[in-house]
Amino acid sequence: MSLFFKIAYRLGLTPWEAAATHPVASRQVAACFDAVTVARGGPGRALDIGCGRGHWSVDLARRGWQVTGVDNVPGALRQARQRAASSGVSVRFCQADLTRLEGAMALGMFDFFWDFGALHGLSPGDLAAAAAGITALAAPGAALVLLVWAPGRRGPLPRGLDEDALARAFPRWRIEGADPFDATGLPPPLGRVAPRLLRLRLG
Repeated sequence: MSLFFKIAYRLGLTPWEAAATHPVASRQVAACFDAVTVARGGPGRALDIGCGRGHWSVDLARRGWQVTGVDNVPGALRQARQRAASSGVSVRFCQADLTRLEGAMALGMFDFFWDFGALHGLSPGDLAAAAAGITALAAPGAALVLLVWAPGRRGPLPRGLDEDALARAFPRWRIEGADPFDATGLPPPLGRVAPRLLRLRLG
């Protein structure tokens, strides 16, 4: 999937980025961030997995979180740094392979992991590797929220993910719930893949 995303950013074909400025989608993500912040008793350290151009990283930073964004597309990271600077917030952005996060222990430990659709496109083996890295970077009781599509064959597009596959990849985490994600008005294929926000907790 890394090559797919690099090509997509180069061509400007990034419909997932549109969600950050779409009123319906952005309200849902804002409610999610607020719920995680309240449940924790305040902001902590957050890792934005597959941060892209940094929309959600900046949003979390505005809420008081200490944010690190990771992605493997250099061009997207350059734009993410510019976005944070122009927004007046401090966010650390790092280039990293999501399947090798355990080698990035210098990033520190995190209380909240946010993924807007990076993990559900990985193969089972790569997903297990990414999950191991996330777990290695997770503080006790950490929360993970990820956007997933319903499983299906879609060529180069993400294959999606269900709760069973997620539980196998994250054996030390428990799934706390799944909330439908309203993709009304977003570019295809987001409106046709039954997107959901899955909520997990370590321990």
